[in-house]
Amino acid sequence: EALAAVQKSPAAAGAVPAVADVVKNPRGRGMVNILRRDAVAYLGAVAKASDASAVSVLKNIVDDEKLNDNNLKNAAKRALG
Repeated sequence: EALAAVQKSPAAAGAVPAVADVVKNPRGRGMVNILRRDAVAYLGAVAKASDASAVSVLKNIVDDEKLNDNNLKNAAKRALG
């Protein structure tokens, strides 16, 4: 429900590049990949195919052979649809 409300917000599309940057360059300690998965889900719900930064970040996650977090990879695959 909350994500559906965000999708309708005019500010949602404006946040796509910033969220893509967070997904691309995670900083922090602890459960950072949980935040990344939430951000990936946001990109999947809000970003459009024309949002090159979001599409690029999501494809990089899917194609990253060194990334061992299959939940994150699967979230990126779902986001790419």
